[in-house]
Amino acid sequence: MKKLLALTALLFALPLFAEEGTKIQLMAVPGYVNRLLVPVLPRTVNTFRIATSPIDEVISAPAGYKVETKLGGVSITAPAGEVSGYAHVRIG
Repeated sequence: MKKLLALTALLFALPLFAEEGTKIQLMAVPGYVNRLLVPVLPRTVNTFRIATSPIDEVISAPAGYKVETKLGGVSITAPAGEVSGYAHVRIG
């Protein structure tokens, strides 16, 4: 039982010290989907991209986040701490 608890604590602690953000690429998204949850790590550059539908424009981003278009996707730099919100983007 102690080994399982130690491993669990280690797995949850590792993302807190990550230097590299998440990199998510979807091959396609059905037309009826209008929201996606993208996990991001704080103080790192996280990327999100849909291969068949490039992101043309960032319409709005939550306070403290830096969201920019990059190579048909977006790069998301999240602030430190527990912050959440929705970024609205235009997909072409």
